[in-house]
Amino acid sequence: MLSTSPTKLKKTDNTYLFPSQSHDSQWKTRLHAFHHSQKFSTRLLEAQRVRWNNELLFYNGGLASRAYAFNDDLYNFFSKDVINFMNLHKCKETSKVWLNLSGSYKVTDSSIISFVSSICRYLPHLQELWINVVYLRITDKALERIGSEISKNLLHLQNLRLRFEGCDEITDQGLSILSKDVCRNLLGLKHFYFVVQQCLEISDASLQVLLVDMKKYLKQLKSLTFTLSKSEKITEKTVLDLANLFDEDRAQIESLYIAFTECGIITNQIFDLLAQNIAKYLVNLKSLTLEFQVCEELTDKGFEVLAQELSKLENLRDLDLNFNGCHRISDRSLKALEVPIQSLKNLKTFKVSVAGPNRVTLRGLDKLADDISENQKDLKSLSLDFNGNFKMSQESLQRVNKKLGYIYDFTLFN
Repeated sequence: MLSTSPTKLKKTDNTYLFPSQSHDSQWKTRLHAFHHSQKFSTRLLEAQRVRWNNELLFYNGGLASRAYAFNDDLYNFFSKDVINFMNLHKCKETSKVWLNLSGSYKVTDSSIISFVSSICRYLPHLQELWINVVYLRITDKALERIGSEISKNLLHLQNLRLRFEGCDEITDQGLSILSKDVCRNLLGLKHFYFVVQQCLEISDASLQVLLVDMKKYLKQLKSLTFTLSKSEKITEKTVLDLANLFDEDRAQIESLYIAFTECGIITNQIFDLLAQNIAKYLVNLKSLTLEFQVCEELTDKGFEVLAQELSKLENLRDLDLNFNGCHRISDRSLKALEVPIQSLKNLKTFKVSVAGPNRVTLRGLDKLADDISENQKDLKSLSLDFNGNFKMSQESLQRVNKKLGYIYDFTLFN
């Protein structure tokens, strides 16, 4: 059952997710928390007031199947997992909607279609939409309707986030249709976040459709996130298509996040092409994250090319490199980072993750620490992850800390 005791406020990206005891005058909108058992019986609890920033959040999380709706007495959650949005038209000033559905196989196509259709039709001026679907029994039918509703109604959308995880019944056909619809009319799109994890029927074919359709938006995009994981049907062909996404006319992106984890084979050659195109065409980049985890074909040679290319991104402020589980990485890769460390004068945040097992040693860490301490005096945050490679003695920990202790936020994982 849902507890009636006060819950501490949790703040994420200026969005308040849970009720607070604050009595500030700005806290003016009531939170209604709906609790659902596995049989979807409902119970309504009026909780503490929450801050209202023209945002709506729908949340169904974990096995407890709790859902939260932010608004003024608007929502009813009926049995048989049907949402009633009869009063949604009262929220026309809403600028942001988060739809987070996870962990319950009671939520199916009809539920998500009801959610998205109502949101799109009643909130046509919406600027930001997050759809997070995790371990639900949805099919291509839901994807097709999501794309259609967004394309027809949300013409002012600037920020779109789509995440599908553990949805085994969606296929290339549904994702291709979703991609074409979403990319048809969003002429004001500035931020695009796309994540597919453990969706075993998704392959290179539908991702190619998405990337081809995305090309016409790259001139206006400010940030792009593209994350794929745990699917052998996703290979370096998608990395190649992603590399070819960028060209000299599309250099406006300031934040880029690319992640491939436990996918099909990715070789040095294709990885190097991606690094070269990023450095050549995305000259305005201020934030870059590259995660290529458990990529067994990536070696020091590929990492050395990456390091050379990174040194050309003069405007870079935040750099995050994650190569956990790439067992052919060694101290040579850490030594190669000397070049961008010396060149990137505007760097404020730097993360390097090479958790093992691999061939990285304490000597490589010492060399990296020397390079950073000598060339990055203005660095504000540093995170180094060497888990699973070697065990550091107290003496070696003190030695590294002496070199890097001047950095305000320094974290070492070992």
